[in-house]
Amino acid sequence: LAVLGWCMIMNLSDPQVTVTIKGITVNKTNEQAVVDEDMIYDVVSGDTISVSVTGPRSIVQSLKAKDINAYVDLKELSITNSCPIHIDFISESVNKSVELVSKSDEVMILSLEQMVTENKQIVVELTGTPENNYYATASVSPLMLEVYGSSTQVDKIEKLVATVDISSQTSSYSTEVKVVPYDKDGNVLDPSKFTMANNHAEVSVDMYPTKNINVVIEASVSAEYGFACQPLEQAPKTITIAGPSAIIGELTEIRIPFSREGLKETLAENIDLSDYIPEQCFLVSDMDTVSVTVTVVSIGYAYCIDTVSSALKICIR
Repeated sequence: LAVLGWCMIMNLSDPQVTVTIKGITVNKTNEQAVVDEDMIYDVVSGDTISVSVTGPRSIVQSLKAKDINAYVDLKELSITNSCPIHIDFISESVNKSVELVSKSDEVMILSLEQMVTENKQIVVELTGTPENNYYATASVSPLMLEVYGSSTQVDKIEKLVATVDISSQTSSYSTEVKVVPYDKDGNVLDPSKFTMANNHAEVSVDMYPTKNINVVIEASVSAEYGFACQPLEQAPKTITIAGPSAIIGELTEIRIPFSREGLKETLAENIDLSDYIPEQCFLVSDMDTVSVTVTVVSIGYAYCIDTVSSALKICIR
């Protein structure tokens, strides 16, 4: 009976109780006051808070984070880069009957930096595998994008990447692709930390047929007197190129002139293949050079001396 009586009294009297409400987002007003100073800010602390309130149990126990308006006015930014956090209740009736006891943070602390603008290069990355015997190249427009933000955040951007999947493609095409910022470690950066002039770019993909052709070294080598050159060795002897059908259709080889004189020792050189690939064509092979080796051996010198006896001749090598 006593317990029941106490419960009835508590329900009828609606006593004052204190509750803590967590996860309240602090809004920011008058942000233009910072922008006008060519500054940009990041929140160090005070972005989310909790508050304790006292009031009738029937009211405070039903309060949620969405019922509380927490905000800072950036016009009140102090020399210590902090703003006082203000609290209002959404409902006017709650404002009149509930009292704020405490806040987990009294101020929002900001870090301010000068706003910078930089042009960052867009890099196209092709993924997937095209149809057999095809090779893809890509170009992007625009080549650069303006990025606005704090110097710290903008400096983190190593590249802007436009990724295109070329799986099973055989013909050229264009597509609009989202541009994603990456840091130097290959991690995707949070785009909300800065502003890009545009977050999309137009990528043109050109598809070309491929062909295996021979690499012919037109060698003209000679050794110094007393030495001899062995047959020239090369690797690779064939390469794969790609290009318009009209160009590579009749192409069977590329010829590379190689001339050396007066060799006394073995010679090994790498020749850049790109200098001999026809215009509008591309080298598809993994190796972009051909290695040429000329082995040189000594054959010595012979001196012959007649002795006193005409029947005997001494030769020294």
